[in-house]
Amino acid sequence: MRTPPGLSEATFESAITQFKKAVGESWVYTAEQDTRLYRDAYSPFLGEPEERWASAAVAPASVEEVQAVVRAANQFKVPLYTLSTLVSTKSMGARSTRSRPTKKRSP
Repeated sequence: MRTPPGLSEATFESAITQFKKAVGESWVYTAEQDTRLYRDAYSPFLGEPEERWASAAVAPASVEEVQAVVRAANQFKVPLYTLSTLVSTKSMGARSTRSRPTKKRSP
């Protein structure tokens, strides 16, 4: 598992433990085959040595879970990069407890 720049492995492990408490163990991803899915496809550094990789990914399902993840990240000084892929997370089987209805626009 990669650790974020400037964090010790022990500190990052503590943060991961808090993330798992917040969202459940199966919704925190640390394996490279999982975090690879969170690469920034539009990064000018894609495939370059300077490319940044996610150290972990967390999939909260509610506002309360997002708040708990952000609190833990602040506590352990873990940098956050947000990503929303509603369409792809549904196809990957990720949980979505609610969706917003779309309004039809009149012509």
